[in-house]
Amino acid sequence: MKKSRKPESFIEPITYPGGNESLRKFIIEHLRYPEKALQNKTEGTVVVKADINAVGKVIAAHVIKSVPDGCDDEALRLVKLMKFNPVKRKSGLRVTYHKNININFALKSTTLEQPVEIKINFQPSASSSQAPSTNPVVYTIKIERKS
Repeated sequence: MKKSRKPESFIEPITYPGGNESLRKFIIEHLRYPEKALQNKTEGTVVVKADINAVGKVIAAHVIKSVPDGCDDEALRLVKLMKFNPVKRKSGLRVTYHKNININFALKSTTLEQPVEIKINFQPSASSSQAPSTNPVVYTIKIERKS
């Protein structure tokens, strides 16, 4: 009689501490948009293939899908900062893991290059007990980008 195979692999996959959501937060917190990419309004996704050793350290990384203006270098820097969970293997094998990581470079539409000033003219409505005012009230709202 044939022995049935186990559906799971004997090599466990590598994971980031806290899962994919923590990985996204790490990328958002540590990403520095390159100055040249900001000036040229460059957007896109850099795909980095990372080699991760048995203790969870990124030992090598290279770009699979490129975005110009310094985004590739920033993505490589960011991936090399990452530390994954070490995997305890019952078999004692030391495995190098390969993982593709997407680093998204997107300019937010709320980024302000110039201060925005909004003026609102408000003419109070005439109520039956008060005479209408001839002077409108002007509200000015100034929105600036924090540096």
